[in-house]
Amino acid sequence: MRCLFNLTKFNNVQTDCLIYNNDNPRSALKQQIENTVVEHLSTLKEQNTIMKHARQVASPKHITMWDNICRQMPKNIFVFARQALIYSLPNNSNLYRWGKSDNPSCELCYSNKPTQLHMLSACPVSADEGRYTWRHDSILYTLLHYLSQLRKYGFRIYADLDNFDNPNEFFHSFRPDIVLIKDDRIFILELTCCFETNSEKSRNLKISKYRDIQNDCKKRFRHWRKIFVEFTTLGLVTKHIDDLYSVFKNTNINYKRMIEKCMEVAMRASFYIYVRRNKQWTSPPILKFY
Repeated sequence: MRCLFNLTKFNNVQTDCLIYNNDNPRSALKQQIENTVVEHLSTLKEQNTIMKHARQVASPKHITMWDNICRQMPKNIFVFARQALIYSLPNNSNLYRWGKSDNPSCELCYSNKPTQLHMLSACPVSADEGRYTWRHDSILYTLLHYLSQLRKYGFRIYADLDNFDNPNEFFHSFRPDIVLIKDDRIFILELTCCFETNSEKSRNLKISKYRDIQNDCKKRFRHWRKIFVEFTTLGLVTKHIDDLYSVFKNTNINYKRMIEKCMEVAMRASFYIYVRRNKQWTSPPILKFY
């Protein structure tokens, strides 16, 4: 009782929440504080932008999955993800405004608006240097680690990565990320890693890209399906990932772990891109977390 009093003497804690926290007042108080913070942030226009969009494009189960993974990250990555979630990552622009930097511009492309979107997915110099491609390929490599297990179920796998057969032999100039073929069925997978608020725009661009090959696929295969696998820069995954589950039916491949590891890789890669935002890029090896 003394512990309960010390933890709650300055807070109005609902006793019902103790039922869901095994009568642990510390956990109950922590949960209530987190709920209060989330409720407050939801009233803020800019800070709530990403969270509001995440609730629209991601399912509750995947948001919970992402939150659990985020809590298991090293402290520096955890802080990065939490700050990015509420648009509060330090950048040259706000550091200059706070008097902690002499230069308000992006040190790579000299843009006057080095926003969070610019740093994590829109800097043209970073794009030319392959920083965003490195993140994309790291997620793709993780995805393929699990998809390659489909070979023992009769699938042929083609991917736009080294050590895999190239899908160009089917589509010539068109380069999908992954192609899965079994009998007369073909699954075309496109991986996207975009900024949180751009997921729908990115998806629409991918859909228009596939219109040109739709008729060709229908002529050559009895069944064809395009699957969009969309991760954001912070590792959130859109609800369209569930379209991929049909490929894993009747297999013992750990589908949930595949999603978790892709989330982790996206988060770690974006953190590294962020900390190197004003520094030279050295083309690090592909991230591998299985």
